[in-house]
Amino acid sequence: MNRKSSLLVILLVFALPILLYYAIKGPNKESFSAAALAEANKPKVLHFSQAMCSECKKLEGYYGQIKQKYQGKVVFIHIDVADGTPQTQSLMQKYNVKVVPTLVFINKNGQVVKVTEGAIPQEEIERYLDSISK
Repeated sequence: MNRKSSLLVILLVFALPILLYYAIKGPNKESFSAAALAEANKPKVLHFSQAMCSECKKLEGYYGQIKQKYQGKVVFIHIDVADGTPQTQSLMQKYNVKVVPTLVFINKNGQVVKVTEGAIPQEEIERYLDSISK
C-alpha cells in the first residue's frame, strides 16, 4: 500500500465511528430552540444536563412527571451541554453553569428567580415552579 492509501484507511477508521454515532443518534428533539427561549410572558426552566451524568439521570427519574404537571404553565427547555454549540456555550456563560444538572428558573418577566445545581428533590423543584408560575 502506498502512503496516501494508508493515510486514507487510517482516516476512515477514526472518522467512520464518529459519523455513524451522529447519524444514529440524530438530532435531540428535546433540545432547546431560539423560539422556546424567546417565548414571552411565560415562565421558563432551563435544564442543563449531559447524557453521561449520573446526577442528571437521577433527576430525569422524576423530571418527566414534573413537566407533565406544569405543562402549559411553564416552558421547559432542555440544553445538552455536550453539544458544544456556540448558543449552548453562550447560555452556560450567561447563567454561570459550572456543573450538571443545573436548573435555571425564570419568571414571566424574564428574571432569574433561582438557580439550582445537582439533582434536587422533586418537592423543591415544584416549590420553585409554583413561585414562577403564579
